[in-house]
Amino acid sequence: MPHWPDTGGDDLNRRIGFRVVLDEVPADAVLRVATSGLYRATVDGKFLGHGPARAGHGHFRIDEWPIKPLSEGGPTVIGIEVGASVARSYYMVKQPPFLQAEVVSGGKVLATTRAFQAIDLHPAVVRKVPRYSYQRTFIEVFRPAPGWQAWRTKRKWDSGVLALKETPVVPLTARGVPYPEFKVIDSKVVAGGRFELLGKAPKRRYYGFHPSGFGDFPDAELEARPDHLMSSLKTTELKEETPDTAIEAGGFHLHDFGVNLSGFIGLRLRVEKPTRLLATFDELRSGPLKDVDPHRMQCVNAVQIDLSVGTHEIETFEPYTLRYLQLHALDAAVTVERSYLRELSHPHADRATFASSDPRFDAIFEAARETFRQNATDIYMDCPSRERAGWLCDSFFTGRVEADLTGASAVERNFLENYAQPETFPGLVPGMLPMCYPSDPYQGNYIPNWSLWFLLELEEYLARTGDRELIDLLRPKVDALLKFFAGYENSDGLLEKLDEWVFVEWSKANELVQDVNYPTNMLYAAALNAASRVYRNETWATKAASLREKINEQSFDGTFYRDHAKRLPDGSLEVRPERTEVCQYYAFFFDTTTPEARPELWKTLVDEFGPSRRESKAHPEIFPCNQLPGNVLRIEILSRYGEAARIHDEAIGYWLMMAETTGTLWEHDKPQASCNHGFASHAAVVLRRDILGLRQIDHRAKTVAFMIPEHPLERCRGSFPTADGDIVVEWTRGGGSKLSLPKGWKAVDVPVAAADER
Repeated sequence: MPHWPDTGGDDLNRRIGFRVVLDEVPADAVLRVATSGLYRATVDGKFLGHGPARAGHGHFRIDEWPIKPLSEGGPTVIGIEVGASVARSYYMVKQPPFLQAEVVSGGKVLATTRAFQAIDLHPAVVRKVPRYSYQRTFIEVFRPAPGWQAWRTKRKWDSGVLALKETPVVPLTARGVPYPEFKVIDSKVVAGGRFELLGKAPKRRYYGFHPSGFGDFPDAELEARPDHLMSSLKTTELKEETPDTAIEAGGFHLHDFGVNLSGFIGLRLRVEKPTRLLATFDELRSGPLKDVDPHRMQCVNAVQIDLSVGTHEIETFEPYTLRYLQLHALDAAVTVERSYLRELSHPHADRATFASSDPRFDAIFEAARETFRQNATDIYMDCPSRERAGWLCDSFFTGRVEADLTGASAVERNFLENYAQPETFPGLVPGMLPMCYPSDPYQGNYIPNWSLWFLLELEEYLARTGDRELIDLLRPKVDALLKFFAGYENSDGLLEKLDEWVFVEWSKANELVQDVNYPTNMLYAAALNAASRVYRNETWATKAASLREKINEQSFDGTFYRDHAKRLPDGSLEVRPERTEVCQYYAFFFDTTTPEARPELWKTLVDEFGPSRRESKAHPEIFPCNQLPGNVLRIEILSRYGEAARIHDEAIGYWLMMAETTGTLWEHDKPQASCNHGFASHAAVVLRRDILGLRQIDHRAKTVAFMIPEHPLERCRGSFPTADGDIVVEWTRGGGSKLSLPKGWKAVDVPVAAADER
């Protein structure tokens, strides 16, 4: 049975420790855990695991952890730290807190939840703190007292014990995805400096931005303000040298992990006088002094630790993303005996390999791999930092990457299955899908056109896996979604005046979305086609063909496609003159047109657009696109129509700077937001397909299509996993090629102008 302490319902950002002592641990003993929040499990104080894998509203996944490898024999303390945010976010579903746990061995239950003691972990973990960001829940502040973590190791414990009560039974389901990798990586101190505290913290627009009912503590109740503290910090001096171990009061040390990583920040600290330590962090160094700017992402990239005299070991409960960690001693000196990060990442992302005669492509591939492994632990995430949210559209591209790097689609299945689990999505209009999930977006906000990417992903998922069972399970959601969109069709069959947040991409295109947005209608036609093929419904295909005819009739001005039309007071539809780069890419990617149908436009796009347009300033009247999804769509249509040499150049133009700066790939083409965005890992697919020349991998038919591409590389080698073994390709320009396939696989001809992943 699930249990939770009797808190009277006051559980906003509550942290509870659960512990049970086993007299002995059989070799096959397993800890099974399910919870509505997050948890961290330990064995005699040693890290065991973190979870759970997220599920849809009202559903919860079970984790199973072998205990014996960490047990030293004799009586063993099993600890489970549970964090209940009970707040709305884009990160997790807001649900009543519970823990359901048991230790089992050989089919026998050794301990159940009712046998665990519940320990109140406050005030050592400060509860009433600000949110980390609008999209995520709460930041972390620690006030460790001597022995504050001994509940994890002592055989007997009687301090802060809370009475448990049963909570309602909930549906449980299997984890479904591999357990994460928790590799520990130590940082390197690379610089030190001094700072001052400003008299008044500058006001940041994202403090106090959270609306009523979203889940926040009133300002007057907050027990600590690391957000204000980090705003009042001003670096006055920075030296690029390795400082001494001790950080003097008013000083800081800058730590580098070598590459952008995601996981749990760990510190071992020693102090001789009480002091505060403020850890700030970011994915890159910025500003005139090249220090850490914790505000860059518009979230509270800070952890505060109020230290008493002695030695303290702290490891954050929440995962963060960073390359650089800046540790500030505020009141007295702090000796940092260790600084590390315990990774939270996909365990199988290293199964694929790529190596070429140009190390720049190798760096891009590694950055794509690093980006994927941090954004695919249980669902596909947009970023592992500001949001950790499972966004549609992003997931369409990440699904391709999982198949390439791991030879499986386990995370994608969980991601899609979560949408199938609840009958309805609380707060959303009937028929609409959440723009990111599992989540509780505020006031039913949604991106209508993002749900159309869901239909495109279903078709590719079915092609990758043959999982007809899940596809059919989702049929009611698809029918309801298309019924929703039918209600917005005008007399031409085009979607008009869509409600809520109509999103094309992070560019001028997002200002041109009403009343009739042609990129959205291009996507709508493609989604109808995908649904018609998946569910064998010719009516949807007929509607898609009619849509494309109307879009071409109205949007194309003889040179470029225009973005939108406005409904005039007399009822007529006026096509507006604004044109964006991304609109052109939508037209080709979603089959609204082809190079054969629009040869002049195609030639213009190929020859005069791309990453060099900033310097050439070609076609200034066409608003430029951004990384998501414009740059990606450009690469995709270049690939579809055989422009490998241009992809060779543009991949470097788009992605090399990112790979060299953070070792991960970014949300935008500039570092103003997340520098670690899941969809951008699609660069690995591009390198496999267009640089290596392994054009297609069909895991169901067990076929590959390979052809040495026409571009400047002299040699290339790659391997990609399947359930039957690795596919290995290597070639040398002018020296031939070698293709090694697993048993039962065969090579087929490369399709002409149809090498896209559909």
